[in-house]
This record gives sequence, C-alpha cells and structure tokens, in this order.
Amino acid sequence: MEFTIDLLAEYEWPQSEPAKNRDTFMIQEQIAEYLGIKSFKRKYPDLMRRPVEMEERNFLFENGLASEKMCDLGLTAVYGNEILDIMCNDYPEKYEEYKRYQREKAFRNARLRLETAVIDRSQMQKDKAISSASD
Repeated sequence: MEFTIDLLAEYEWPQSEPAKNRDTFMIQEQIAEYLGIKSFKRKYPDLMRRPVEMEERNFLFENGLASEKMCDLGLTAVYGNEILDIMCNDYPEKYEEYKRYQREKAFRNARLRLETAVIDRSQMQKDKAISSASD
C-alpha cells in the first residue's frame, strides 16, 4: 500500500496546554514512508525526536492520525517545522505537494464552516418564525 499525503499527521501537543503554547509535531514513521526513506534516524541523526507516550498515542489513534498497526509498533514524534525544512531542502516536490494539500484542506474546512454557519442561521430564523407564529 502506498503512503499518500492525506495520511500524514501534523498535530499540536500537549493538548492540555493553551493552543499558543503547544508545539507542532509529525510522526517520524509516517514521514519516512511518505519520503521513501528506509532509515530516517540514520539519515537525519541530529533531528530532535522523542517517543510518543500512551496518552499521545491514544490521541493520535482516536483522531484517525495514526493506524492501530502503526501505534502498536511504536511511534516517534518529531518537530513539524524541522520536517518541513527537510522536505523543502531535500524533497522540494514532496514539500510542494504537502503545502498544496494543506491549502486545499484549509479551504475545504473554511467552506464547511461557512456552510454550517449558513445552515445554523437558517435554522435559527425558522425557529424564530415558528415561535413567533405560535405566540
């Protein structure tokens, strides 16, 4: 099975911290698959990395950011900005693909929020009209 761009997880951790204090991480095993690197640790030995603890692993699995199989094998978190630097410098085509995917994803999410807001507003207007008619 080919590892595609939509399977890459980029997430903020720890979740208990306010959003502005969280760091952005990616999963080393996913990055290695996406970039086609057999030994990511050997190729980039100076990269800051840490093992993913159980609470974080559960968060990744429950949010669909990592498969159960990948979680069972063990995960390593790496800083997202360092990975993006590597991709930009060593894998420019993969970097462009990733940035394009992120832009499209942000656009889809914004459109979905807008559509939801319009539906919510429409429902509020209907509820107000029903309430007014019943009064």
